[in-house]
Amino acid sequence: MLIPVIGLVQVGEQSMADRYTYIPSIGLFIVVSWGVPDLVNKWKYKKLFMGLAALAILFGCVIASFMQIRYWKNGVALFEHTVKVTENNYRAQNDLGTAWEAIDLDQAILHYKQALEIKPNYLLAIYNLGVAYCEKEEYDEAILNFKKVLKIDPKNIDARMNLANVLFMLDKPDEAVFHYNKIIKTDSKSSDAHYNLVYVLSKQGKFDEAMSHYEESLKFNPKYSKAHYNLGNILLKQGKTEESFTHFGEAIKINPDYAQVFNKIGEILFKQGKIDRAKVFFSKAIEIDPNDKEARENLGIVNQALKPANP
Repeated sequence: MLIPVIGLVQVGEQSMADRYTYIPSIGLFIVVSWGVPDLVNKWKYKKLFMGLAALAILFGCVIASFMQIRYWKNGVALFEHTVKVTENNYRAQNDLGTAWEAIDLDQAILHYKQALEIKPNYLLAIYNLGVAYCEKEEYDEAILNFKKVLKIDPKNIDARMNLANVLFMLDKPDEAVFHYNKIIKTDSKSSDAHYNLVYVLSKQGKFDEAMSHYEESLKFNPKYSKAHYNLGNILLKQGKTEESFTHFGEAIKINPDYAQVFNKIGEILFKQGKIDRAKVFFSKAIEIDPNDKEARENLGIVNQALKPANP
């Protein structure tokens, strides 16, 4: 029990934690539970004393528990209390920001900034601030914070991935490609980086380059259904229908509720004149996702084609 607290071995960032006292406290409880009865053994009213002492301790624990439960109501209440009872606690400010993020982005941003006032180079708060600005669609501020993270830690994959995604959203595909490639150099097995990179390359019409990255992505993660789907789309554009079917089939095998794949297969079958089979796939896509407008439009076209011609 001494190992985590003697300073020779670091366990987490904290130097003190309640959990380090749990097992050592057993000795103190043994001293109290065995020692106190021995001390009062000769007292005339020892049973009454022990009973009243036990009730007093129990009542004190109930009151203390009642007071503490108020702070554990939710994340906001807990970390607001933590901020109040500690000084310059940048981690608590960051955690409070995280707790606020799903409720009020402005409050989240406020606390991330307060964390950074205490510790300006606190990477997690800078990164979280960037994510919060992304959610607010304030992309210039988001880019600024992701770049700050990368200046301190150039190998931070999460920050670089978010930066690349934002750049692509802002119609800066070349800059996005640069950062996706940087991620792959840092972590060649990053399926997400390969996937996002090939998505951008596909949009640019660089299909051969995109295919090589999809294949690389699937090498590291064969069950990446999105990669199978997009690779199938590229193959389809290149006129390789049978190969595209193979990847669409793999995507469905991995994710049987992949509505887009069912719709895409339906489109291929319709073009091949297999209208009845196409209808099955369009119907399945709608069954999975009733809000799939494209599949609904396709099913309408199929139903129209299946109507008997007027005499």
